[in-house]
Amino acid sequence: WHGIGHGIMYSNDNDVKNALGVCADQENDSAKAACSNGVFMELFSQEQTEKNPDINPLAVCSQQLPELKNDCFLYAPASYLSIHKNMYKEAFTWCKTAEKEHIKACMQGVGAEVIKTHLDDIKFVDQTCRSSDDYNSCITGVASYSYFHFGSSRPVGYICLQLSKDGSKICSSLKNQMASQFP
Repeated sequence: WHGIGHGIMYSNDNDVKNALGVCADQENDSAKAACSNGVFMELFSQEQTEKNPDINPLAVCSQQLPELKNDCFLYAPASYLSIHKNMYKEAFTWCKTAEKEHIKACMQGVGAEVIKTHLDDIKFVDQTCRSSDDYNSCITGVASYSYFHFGSSRPVGYICLQLSKDGSKICSSLKNQMASQFP
């Protein structure tokens, strides 16, 4: 369903409102959520950001239904970092301007973005998360993205072991939780 969300964006010329409407028409709540998640991931992808560099991701997210906002804010940093390459500290500051109850989701999104581009340098990932005001949320983003990237807990465990002691605990806990949800 996540992939279908991406596909709906493609087939509707990136009309977010229409795409989210198609997702909302699904009967299964899990399908609705995964579909909407794919819509936001596509909306804030590098390709879409380059086509529409004036997009204000935080404003877009603020306009969403309450149940959709968290996923929207989670992917918003992808757009920010497409324009502001490797400016992670600035992205953390930018996230603080998000709606208060969704700042953590935005911080998780920055964590996901930093691991995407630095899978070969976990020490850098850890240091970058430390530069935020919310290390826990950043590491949560690192761990959750890693799990979905690899689709297996073993490589995520290897990443967790390379983090600092407290980062390793956060990462391992999330890895175990996700492994039980997605065996």
